Amino acid sequence: MRKVLSIIFIFVISISTLILQSCSKTNKEDVVEVGAILPLTGNISFLGVPQKNAIELAVEKFNKQYDKKVKIIWGDSKGKSTDAVSIVNKMFVANKIKYYIAFLTGVNESIKPIIEKNDALLFALSFYPPLVHDTENVLRIFYNADEEAFLLSNYVKKQNYEDVRISIIRSTDAVTEYETREFLIPRLKSFTGFVYDIPFNVGQKDLKAEVQKAKNNNPDYIVILGFGSDFPNILKEILINFKNIPNIIGGIGFLEAKDKIKHDNIMENVKFVVPSFMLSSKNDEYLTLSSTYKQRFNSVLTYDGIYAHENIKILIKTLNSISSSATPEEVREAIILKKYFPGIAGEIEIQENGDSKSPLILVEMKNDNLIRVE
Repeated sequence: MRKVLSIIFIFVISISTLILQSCSKTNKEDVVEVGAILPLTGNISFLGVPQKNAIELAVEKFNKQYDKKVKIIWGDSKGKSTDAVSIVNKMFVANKIKYYIAFLTGVNESIKPIIEKNDALLFALSFYPPLVHDTENVLRIFYNADEEAFLLSNYVKKQNYEDVRISIIRSTDAVTEYETREFLIPRLKSFTGFVYDIPFNVGQKDLKAEVQKAKNNNPDYIVILGFGSDFPNILKEILINFKNIPNIIGGIGFLEAKDKIKHDNIMENVKFVVPSFMLSSKNDEYLTLSSTYKQRFNSVLTYDGIYAHENIKILIKTLNSISSSATPEEVREAIILKKYFPGIAGEIEIQENGDSKSPLILVEMKNDNLIRVE
């Protein structure tokens, strides 16, 4: 009898162990780790922290709706490529992570070779379309530097100025350099010979010399490009140096800087680029997320945060729509094949090369409201 009981006991323990191992394995397989490489401290943390907050809300919401979950492993790049490379290398060694989301062009360019070497997939929060060139390991679901340059140059062209003079005050970061030299200057020079390029360093405090150079060119238009954190100082110097303020147009950086620019209502003289969803009627998903974000973080949901949220949403939904054993390459192919992703950022269209279309428009400020410029 004891022998029989012993056999039964051993059998029960064995079955229980197998069940526990099976559950453990299933639970592990149902969670996909994603490395998020954002500037959470440092000079650009004002951009990275809202992205982190929006990603947290996306994970919280969509993990409840789907069987296959996402777990975020955070990495603070501090806005530095060297830090990002170190973080990603450690994540591969420690966690064997195969999915990444990263912000800033320099950061994405630096970690891209590591992503490719390890057959991983990178969701690049970057304004820089060439990131998807000659690779099958990157998706760029974000707004586009080429389209921004087209909107700005086309607006000036439509004003029909004869021999229009244009001064471009822009930062030396990789994306702005690319946008200016590859798209903006060639397009402006197609209808005027008076285009002056005046670069400055990101975070540069004293911009007197740059604005004086712009003034010396006697411009009809000043174009301002770069990070919005630099724009208030530029506008301050323009007010000091110009008796008659020229036309000012600029990039999407004005959207993040507009509430910090209080110089004599100068923002009402500025026309700048924003994602089109900033003016479209807000859908229920946007209103819910915006309200939740405000309650949770006591701040306003940013457009960068919206793109970060949508990238994670697309990843989670795709992981749950294909085979549980799908590779990062197959996940990328599934996203490209689906092509259209409606959501908070409007309808995002994924191109065959992994790039995306997310429409931009030109606006101006009137009584603190954004008004579209046709």
